[in-house]
Amino acid sequence: MKIWGTAIDWWPGKRIDFLVVIPVILLIIGWLLSMGVLWWVYDITPLIQGGFYTHDRALRLVASMGVILISLTAVVWLFAANRNGNESPRKRAWAVCWKTALVLTGYAIIVVVRRMQWRPSQGLNDDAMFLPFIGRINAPFFSEVGWVAFILEVIPLIACISGLLYWLHVHVMKHLR
Repeated sequence: MKIWGTAIDWWPGKRIDFLVVIPVILLIIGWLLSMGVLWWVYDITPLIQGGFYTHDRALRLVASMGVILISLTAVVWLFAANRNGNESPRKRAWAVCWKTALVLTGYAIIVVVRRMQWRPSQGLNDDAMFLPFIGRINAPFFSEVGWVAFILEVIPLIACISGLLYWLHVHVMKHLR
């Protein structure tokens, strides 16, 4: 294994560019942390112990919602990476932090408004109530008062995680270039 500038030879003739790998690794870390945040905020362990979820089902729900959160975060990162990099890493991380919070708040508003506008004539399943295709994922986190926990706890924590990981990304990239 040889390191060449910003790339690594991991197999004869195959090079991996660090400029692509580092953000992907950081987003995977963000996904794992978002799973931890969701597990903690929604207090999943007592729900498993009470028999409401199996451990497998709870893990799949948290992982799926984590994918949604980190996908929205990745969109923010893409737009932040395309901007002029003359600002300090702290300012860039702060911008990513508040923009992540803004995007996640927009997502929460869309889900809650969809739920409020839902009528039984539209269908009696989670996809009909909480957005098509991802309703089964949204339902456990936005039903009843779950949306309040999402807005007051999940969004600020995920936004801070996104900002910190982006700050780390900026620092690592600065040293690789």
